[in-house]
Formats: sequence, structure tokens, C-alpha cells
Amino acid sequence: MMIASQAQKTEGVLPRCTLCPACCELSVAPNGPDIWRTEYPLGEGDGLCPRGSVLGELLGHRRRILAPGKRVDGQVRQLQMDQAYREILDAAGRGGITFILDPNLPCEQLSEAASWVQAWPEAKLCFAVEPAERELLLGTEASGAEYLSGRELGDCDGFLMIGDVFAANPICARGVFDRRKAGSRTPIVVIDPALGTTAKFATHLVITDVGGELGALTALAGAVGVDIDLTGGQTSKDSSSAQAAGAALGGCRKLAVLIVAEYGRSAAWREVGYLAGAIAKKLGGGVAPQTNGANPLAAVRLSQRMGTVSLASAMSPSEHVRVVLAVDVLGMLGWSSADEAKMLAAAAGLPNVTTDAAQIILPTTIPGEIGGTYLLTGQRSILVSPALAAPAGVPTPAEIIAALAGMAGIAKGDASAGADPLKRLKLKAPKPHPALGEPKPLALLLGRQAAQAGCGTLTGHGSWEAAIQPVPPLRISPQDARGMKLKHLGAANVACGARCVQARVYITPELAPGAVVLPEGASGTRALIPSKIDSENDTLVAAPATVAISPANGND
Repeated sequence: MMIASQAQKTEGVLPRCTLCPACCELSVAPNGPDIWRTEYPLGEGDGLCPRGSVLGELLGHRRRILAPGKRVDGQVRQLQMDQAYREILDAAGRGGITFILDPNLPCEQLSEAASWVQAWPEAKLCFAVEPAERELLLGTEASGAEYLSGRELGDCDGFLMIGDVFAANPICARGVFDRRKAGSRTPIVVIDPALGTTAKFATHLVITDVGGELGALTALAGAVGVDIDLTGGQTSKDSSSAQAAGAALGGCRKLAVLIVAEYGRSAAWREVGYLAGAIAKKLGGGVAPQTNGANPLAAVRLSQRMGTVSLASAMSPSEHVRVVLAVDVLGMLGWSSADEAKMLAAAAGLPNVTTDAAQIILPTTIPGEIGGTYLLTGQRSILVSPALAAPAGVPTPAEIIAALAGMAGIAKGDASAGADPLKRLKLKAPKPHPALGEPKPLALLLGRQAAQAGCGTLTGHGSWEAAIQPVPPLRISPQDARGMKLKHLGAANVACGARCVQARVYITPELAPGAVVLPEGASGTRALIPSKIDSENDTLVAAPATVAISPANGND
């Protein structure tokens, strides 16, 4: 298979954190009986951010799922693994089975899963790439722009950043600041209506409304001589800030465009990715999408060539039963067990929203316990070794699919399912996105935090923010805080319809009135803006929601 031969050409085989594209080196060492800690790499500049530093603790977490179970009358009763597999197949019957798989697995796992499913007529496979990230990556692929690695950022003479890229991948800030130190006039242009971490270091901030990233980027593109309009008539909130930013970037010979597709922004992410790539090509540079894991681009490429189904299709009402493997798909979409999202089985390292909704719960590996090939920066693969062996008897996601396929009478996987993740997709330019309406007052934005990875609480992605920050911070403008009688560091209830989250108020003078910001990975925040299935475009969309905020517990 192509992947195996490419793996031989990668750099040295080391354990790495695969929770973001930085892929920092790490090692896991004993810290007591069945207790582990993550140790930082010895080499200068090799990372590790707070996200990966907790992997050692997750390996021996007290809530680790180590045996299969079945939910009966609200209680989970243990099963033997073979019995759990048989119950899944019996429930699937003639209706078929859909596997929803974590895209942040090594390419070998993705290909092996696809090979078994392609040989199994009653089965379907979905790589559960975050919907906004999938659209962004399809846009950058179509643009034809080069992909930049983190080490190449220091050679760029200008930066355009869309969203809070420093929170998505804290390590990429190093290349930006190294260049800024060498050239104090290096422009740093930021488009981010939530004014996250990256905006604090901007030399030029392009002013934009909630959900207006595409309009602001279009205005900036015009200022640097890229005549592409995919807005469908949407105009920028402040063209003067875009013109000033364009003038600052106009002299760049190698522009780096860093993008993160943030949840619930209602931005046309495919169009943003395509236009960002066009700007990068115009100014001799490339793009660097920052994703929730190290391998979503490989998953997008493989899914287009392997005939997998979309996440929108996998989550739509169907006779197929759903088996979710190593990804908290309900937490990702902001759905709950009360939603019409029937889950037969879910495999995870730790409990999450999806395992809470599943009838059958299976153990599986978590990041750090599985090695293989990951695609970095679009053109380069890297072979990653496990930091620690998985607990005895805990299968990988691909092994679960293989075991079920074998019990269903499938002798072996389809060898033709292998595909080359390094080969770029050939896609057409996206169509213009319909113009957005005016943003409603008090619109909720969800932003990234460096301590977060993925969604939900303690999921296979390694999200652990609930353990260190049980009450999420709510950023709000001074004007809005005064109007709602909210105090700095006071408690507040943030409600959208029947859903409500308690938060800690952080009055933020830089934030414009009319928008409030919660972290997207904290428990319950995504449920305030649940994704909806867009059948016409075969995708899932989460649009900014209007929220009501009130003091909680006397605002003490």
C-alpha cells in the first residue's frame, strides 16, 4: 500500500502529540503505580503546549473505559467483547451499519477501516471531520496554494491570520514571533470578530461583524489585487481597515495565511479557504490550516477517494444503526442524547456525550497509545510511535471494525481501498456563498483556548478543560455588561432557548458590543449552538445564536 512505502521515508520515529498540527515530541514516564506523566522534549523549540502535557494523566485516568458494557434500565452492565459485538450485529440486522470514525487516527487505521467496510455490502464508513474544518480544507485544496509547515513560518515576511490560530496551535506562534523579532515591520493582519489571543498581537485588525469573515477577507483580497468575490453580495463592515491591512501586505514576497475554522461562526469556510489560498498564491506564500487534530487533511483526501459517506449523511435519519469509534460526535455537533441521534454503540477511552447516549459502550485506544503515519502540512508524512502501550485487551478502532466484519462473514478487507493521502485533491472553485443577514444583538461566538483540544469533556481527543476550568469564561464588552448588571468575575447564566450554561464574567474592553464569547470546548457550550443538517449541500452548519444573559447566584 502506498502509505507503507511513504512511511519509510519519514523522519525518526518518535512519540508525538497528535492533538494539533504541531505534532510536538513527547515522552511518557511512570509517576507511580499505574500513574503516568508526560515529559517535555529535550530539544529546543520542540513544544509541548498544555494540551499534550496531560496525555500521560489520561492514559491512567480513573474513569478509563476498559471493558464493554450495555445500558439496561439506566445502569451499565458489563459484557464480554464477543457478546457486545454479537449484540451490535443483531441490532443492525438487514438495516445495515454505519461506522463513524475519528479522523485523527493514523492513515493506516483509516485505510484499514475503509478496506473492511468496502468489502462489507451492509456497512458504511464516515470520517467525522469537524464540519467547518472539512469545508475549510476542501477550499484550501481547491485553491492550489502550497501548504506551509511550522518551520517555514519564520521565513515569511507577512502574516494573515483568520480566527484564533494561536489558541488552535500554540506552537505556530513561535515562527510568527521569530520573524517579527528579526523584522520589526513585519505585518500581522488578523480577521477575528471574537478578538481572541491572536488579535492581541495584530499590527492591523480587519474589523468584521459576527459571521463576516468572508466579507472582510474579500475586501482584503481586493486591496492586494485578487479579484475574486464569493460573498454573494455581502459587504465588509469596515472597508477602510481592510484597505489599510491590504496596503501593509501588498509588498510581501512570501505571505503566510494561517486559518482556523472556528465552531458556530456561520462563515462560509470553503469559500474562506479558497480565497485565502488565492491571496497566499498572489503574494508568493502558502496556507497553514490549524485543525483539531494532526490528520484531518489526510482524512478529507482519503474520504473523497474511498467512497465514505459524509457526516451529514451518517447523522441523518436512517435504518442503519450507528457505531461511533473514538470520537465524541454528539459533543462535536452540540447534540445530546435527547436529540434525534440514536447511537447503538460508542467506543471511547473516556466517557463523553456520545457514550452517555449509546446503548453499548466499548473500550478503545486514545491518543498516545497508537502509532502510524500522519500527514503534516499537506505534502509531508511523519511516522509516529506510541508513547505507551494500550491496556491489555483494548482494541484500536480499526480492530473493532475488523472483528465485527469477521463475525458478519467478511473474510478479508478490500485491498483496493488504499489511497495516497499525499496526493492533492483536484476540486473546482466553490460557488458564491449566500449573503448573510444582519447579525442579531447579543450574538454568541465560541472561541478556542490553548488548553483545549476537540470537543466535549475528557473525550478521545484529549479534551480536559472541565478538569481545570469547570466554569467557562464569558467575554463581554463593558457596555453590554453594564446593561445586564454583570460584574467582572461574577457568575452569569447564558441561555439559548431551553439550553443554559453558567459562566464566569470577564469584561473585555476590546470586544465590540453585541457579541459575547464562550470557549467552544467547555462542557455544554456547543449545545448552545447545535449543528443542523443541510441536506441540500450535504453538510452540517452551526450559525451564531442570540443568547440571553442574566446574573447567577447573586453575581457573587
